[in-house]
Amino acid sequence: MEGLLGIPAQVGGAVKMNAGTRFGEMADALEAVEIFHEGAFRIYTPAELGFGYRKSHLPQGGIVTRVKLKLKERPLEEIRKKMAEVDAARKGQPKRKSAGCAFKNPPGQSAGRLIDERGLKGLRVGDAWWPWSTATSSSTWAGPQPRTCWSFSGAFKRNSPWSWNGRCGREFGKGSPSEARMGFVRLLLASLLLATLYVASLVLFPVEEVEVVGLKHLKREDVLARVGLHRGSLALGGPFPSRPPPAGPWVAEARLEKPRPGAVRLVLRERTPFLPLADGSALAQDGTLLPGGAPWAQGPRVEGRGPLPKADLLALARAFPKAKRLRYTPAGYWVEGEGLTLFAPKARFLLEYAQAGAPLREGHIYLYSWGVSVGP
Repeated sequence: MEGLLGIPAQVGGAVKMNAGTRFGEMADALEAVEIFHEGAFRIYTPAELGFGYRKSHLPQGGIVTRVKLKLKERPLEEIRKKMAEVDAARKGQPKRKSAGCAFKNPPGQSAGRLIDERGLKGLRVGDAWWPWSTATSSSTWAGPQPRTCWSFSGAFKRNSPWSWNGRCGREFGKGSPSEARMGFVRLLLASLLLATLYVASLVLFPVEEVEVVGLKHLKREDVLARVGLHRGSLALGGPFPSRPPPAGPWVAEARLEKPRPGAVRLVLRERTPFLPLADGSALAQDGTLLPGGAPWAQGPRVEGRGPLPKADLLALARAFPKAKRLRYTPAGYWVEGEGLTLFAPKARFLLEYAQAGAPLREGHIYLYSWGVSVGP
């Protein structure tokens, strides 16, 4: 690893470009590389990654997550001597923040010599410049964008067409994809900020207008009083609930909306009365008891004594849609229509009779476990 002394890189980037110097490169010290790719982790050997001069063949889009290095144990003084040798050989490299080497050496030649021959040391493009101390490293003083570094390296090719001729490739990839991703991230963050400010404006403004949508039988004032919603109720700093407090048995669903700052909309879905009861209330289709709902109920009237058998009554009303009245007592159930009365000690006998499609004729029909009795 001593040969990598002074190279500005992180482990993942060093593996990707096989960073190195004439004293050694990253691939020399690798035993295994863990890469996250397409939703899974996999361990690769250096041979599988096709390392070459400043290049590798990592899976497209793969992310280096861990590496295993093969280090050789040597005396401390020997290691320090090697590090000093590498450091001395790189004295010409910039000691300040830099982007590292930018060009590969063409076969048998030096990229630094080609740059020096054209007198391009000291060239500046935007916030990037080429130091006088070296011909292969680019330095920065204000953290240039990837686009600047790409344009900067391109300036050398434009100023030295005869000496490049495609022989000196860049050591780094074009920065525009990364920059595009960063632009997308900035746009996303700005959108989140605007959305947060908008939501905050909805919450922080006091309520000046309250709208109720979906009323059929309930009165607006009664609903607002029950949920505790009124002008100024969601004042500065108060939380804005997505669901209001329960608005009573008549309301099946309710939600709060804020269409604009200072306005609140309460959206309701009322239950529909189905079976009218003798006390003036009604049963909804889901069995909820609706106080005062009898005048709007369209199903057969219910009369009886004892605990209210909601499930049985609802099932009978659906099985006999033309029934006018349903009665229940501890003795059983009656289904009454035009000139027709059916009785059974259990509701299931009546339901089975309806499911069988038996004819309904005028008179009295009595259903028992042992059979059917018909009377005038």
